[in-house]
Amino acid sequence: MSKIFLLGVGAQKSGTTWFYNSLCDTKEFCKGFRKEYHVFDGLTCCPIFRKRLKQRINQYIGNPYALNNNCKRQNLLMRALFYESTDQYFNYFHLLSNNNPDRKIFADITPSYSGLKAKIFSHIKSKLEGSGFQVKVLFLMRDPVDRAWSAARYLGDQRR
Repeated sequence: MSKIFLLGVGAQKSGTTWFYNSLCDTKEFCKGFRKEYHVFDGLTCCPIFRKRLKQRINQYIGNPYALNNNCKRQNLLMRALFYESTDQYFNYFHLLSNNNPDRKIFADITPSYSGLKAKIFSHIKSKLEGSGFQVKVLFLMRDPVDRAWSAARYLGDQRR
């Protein structure tokens, strides 16, 4: 059985969560520990993701009870490993695939990956293919006016 890796890109507020939740409802999909890993954007075009992760790690180091959930701690540490070496990211999905032989679809659906350069996409594709994945890039988009209204509502809700 051929393994498929979906690399989801696009714009925020364009239906990526809906798509991911739909994938989660299928037997073929193997859910990782996140929908959006923010590895390659955090290392290149959107360093804010890496900065936020470092801030959360520093909060945890200063207060071990800041992350009172073992799962959250593990996720945080896994993401930190991915930033230290992207090989850890590729190894994670390789192991996830090996540990779930009955699953066919794996994914990282991070909309801001749409800002990556072609060279980064080539690297990602090459490394994943080296682990036996057939790579498919999924670009989700939405009517720009609709998307802007949705983003404005989301930001308004965040401020309350």
